[in-house]
Amino acid sequence: MAATVLDGVRSVTVTLTFDGVAFDEYKDGLLYVNDVDNQGDVYGISGNDGQGLEGTVTISLHTPLRTALTTSSQVSLVRNRYQGVRITETVANERTLGASPVAVAASEYFWAQVGGPAVILQDGAWDENKDLVPSDQVRGAAMVASSASQGAETRLTDVTYADRLVRSNVVPSTAVTNTIGYAIDPRADTEHGLVHLSLDV
Repeated sequence: MAATVLDGVRSVTVTLTFDGVAFDEYKDGLLYVNDVDNQGDVYGISGNDGQGLEGTVTISLHTPLRTALTTSSQVSLVRNRYQGVRITETVANERTLGASPVAVAASEYFWAQVGGPAVILQDGAWDENKDLVPSDQVRGAAMVASSASQGAETRLTDVTYADRLVRSNVVPSTAVTNTIGYAIDPRADTEHGLVHLSLDV
């Protein structure tokens, strides 16, 4: 924090540790206290001023501070996660945020559905009530969530103490991530199927 801020105040001045920010870049994002004094508090951001270089930026909050912050307080700024969304990449390196029920032009506002029944482009075969993830082949489509099995060798000893090498398939313990929901009514590959989205959790 650039300066001590009393509780009840709706704006704070933050010292940046990175290059500057644009005007309202963090609007509708979050400010949270991540270390030292009053860590654990989180606030919605209503706006911010601009700062071209490393220095300070003033953050306006939706609600007043519950507790005072000191110059020792460390805060983090998080942009609104729905700002600047795009069609899911085939190599997923981010979370899916929603589904668009209509075509949307670039840089336009739209309603992103995050829960309930939605019609989604089907990639491959789906099974009813099975989890789905973003496709790794077709942008904007969904495929069945699965963990590929891997071969593993195990040495077993029988009752005569003879060792045998057994090869079998095992499923890795890594959990499937980035599920978007589950299939309600699967269709054929390249058609649109009905999915129960669960992205609002």
